Amino acid sequence: MQGLHTFLAIAATDWRERTRSQRFWLTLAATAGLAWLCFPAASAGYIVLGINGHHRGLYSSAWIGMVLAMLSIWTSLAGFYLVRGSLARDFDTRVWELIEATPLKRGTYLAAKWCGNFAVLLAILAVQLLAGVGAQLWRAEDPVLHLGAMVAPVLLIGVPTIAMTAMFALWFDLLPPLRRTLGNFAYFLLWVAIPISMVRSFDTVPLHGWISDPYGITIFQQLVQERLATELTQPLSGCGVCSLGTRALGTFDWAPWSMPALQMLGRAAWLAIPLLGVMLAAPLLDRFGAARNRAAAAAAPRWAPGWPRALSRVLARTRAGVLLDAELRLSLHGRSLWWWLALAVAMVMQAVAAAPPHASYALLATWVLMAQIAATPAMREAESGAGPLVFSAPQAVRRILVARWLAAVLLLCAATLPAQLRFAAEAPGIALATLAVNLSLATWALLLAAASRTARAAELAIFVLAYLGMQGVPLLSVTLAPLWTFQLHLALLPCAAILVWLCWPRMVARSLS
Repeated sequence: MQGLHTFLAIAATDWRERTRSQRFWLTLAATAGLAWLCFPAASAGYIVLGINGHHRGLYSSAWIGMVLAMLSIWTSLAGFYLVRGSLARDFDTRVWELIEATPLKRGTYLAAKWCGNFAVLLAILAVQLLAGVGAQLWRAEDPVLHLGAMVAPVLLIGVPTIAMTAMFALWFDLLPPLRRTLGNFAYFLLWVAIPISMVRSFDTVPLHGWISDPYGITIFQQLVQERLATELTQPLSGCGVCSLGTRALGTFDWAPWSMPALQMLGRAAWLAIPLLGVMLAAPLLDRFGAARNRAAAAAAPRWAPGWPRALSRVLARTRAGVLLDAELRLSLHGRSLWWWLALAVAMVMQAVAAAPPHASYALLATWVLMAQIAATPAMREAESGAGPLVFSAPQAVRRILVARWLAAVLLLCAATLPAQLRFAAEAPGIALATLAVNLSLATWALLLAAASRTARAAELAIFVLAYLGMQGVPLLSVTLAPLWTFQLHLALLPCAAILVWLCWPRMVARSLS
């Protein structure tokens, strides 16, 4: 009984700590809005979870539940960055050193932390279900509400998915190399790799297989193949968000779903894996505890390049220059040797890549590597506790904002300099687009990091944009449509700049509270 009481106390404390933050409630509001957008009106011009580009199910309880179950894939991505950090925070604040000296079992502690993560993600699923109920009643394509038919796909597909996410958040907090930006990027790659490696096309998916992928995509494919192969004569294909264009919207009736016993066993296995993963992590807690982790981090290979003294002398002539010099040094301080090597390889590839599309991939890799540099400065004082001292000088808030933005812009431009020099001669439009992206990333990253009180939001945005660039979306892929990319970032830049300038003082005060 004592162990159960301790378990519930830790889980409840973790839940209360999360729900007290404004970020949690803003996330729930954003989640409800995103879920609502997944059920557009027939005249909206797009559909979500489309079949063959222009077919979707009528907005019945069963179809809405399946859409929400597939939406849990994106919940597993955003939710990871929302819930991670609980274990790492105990390490950083030395709370774990106090817990380590108690007779508390390691498995109990980790299970409580996992339950805290899992509860937050379950709250997101619950809000999405409420939005789905509202969408069905508002769209009125099928006004009869069947809660069981709506909840069943979410429980059987979405819940195991987010259970895996809660486990990964613990593991990435536990392992020292994965606690910061490297872990954020590694999880994003894992999130992308799982469906690529395990999901097949509609015509090759087994109709009665019990083994599914963690996201449950193959289950949806099996159902589509069974129910729609004869109704839709074309070869079946799916899309997450489909633009209708000039095509007419097609709808089909999606009957309530009854999962076979073998498939339930397969989903139960994906729910059991996180529990096993949490228990396997328990013996590693003592090994990667706070004190030992700090010693290992101090011994990690670091390389600090010599700072140009001529540049420091030039900047030292003015007070603004001194501040900019300090921001540049702080941004590059403590970077690992592997980070410098990866950045060097990316910069070389910018210059020597045979074709512009290959150079574009090198640029995307560079921006991913620079994500932390662009996002971290907004939260520097909140993490170090030096805010009351740093911001006490006259006009310090505005001056530090300008210095940090300039430092991020200069470092981004320096990292992409080989591509800018190359394209200035070969294709000036691409060089201008690269410059516009640098200005835009520095501004939006500063805004997102300060607004969310964490660097993870800005890092995730850069990772997603880089992935979309690899898929042919020209938001960051500057070689696809350089004029469009240049105009888009240039148009959005004043909006971001005004928001940062107006909201920065309040963000600073809130982040230091």
